[in-house]
Amino acid sequence: MRRVVQFPHSKLGRVLAALWVLACVSSLVAAYIERETFGSPFVVMAVMLVLTFPAGLLASFLMGAFWGYISQFLGLPHDDVFMAFVPYWIAVFTFGCVQWFVIIPMFMNRLRRSRAAA
Repeated sequence: MRRVVQFPHSKLGRVLAALWVLACVSSLVAAYIERETFGSPFVVMAVMLVLTFPAGLLASFLMGAFWGYISQFLGLPHDDVFMAFVPYWIAVFTFGCVQWFVIIPMFMNRLRRSRAAA
C-alpha cells in the first residue's frame, strides 16, 4: 500500500517539519491572543502566506472568492475578525500541508528515480 503523506525520513527533515507545524499553530494562537488588536489577524495572514507559499496564495484566492458562501454556510458573525480568520487559517494550513508533505515529496521521489534510472 502506497502512503500519500510522506513525512521526512531524516532527523533534520522531521525537525523542520515539526517547526513548520509549530509556526503555523503559533500563528493561530497569536491571532487568538491578539484578536482585539487592530490589524493583528492581517499580520498573521501574511505570516501564514509566507509559511505556505506558493500553495497558500491559491488557498487565499479561493477563500476570497468563496468567502461569502463559506461564512453564510458556517454562520460566522461578521463582527468577529478572529472567527473569520479560523476558516482561512484551516484552508491555508491544509494547502501548505499538501504542498510540503505530499506534492514536494512525490516530486523529489520521481526526480531521484529518474536520476537513478539514467
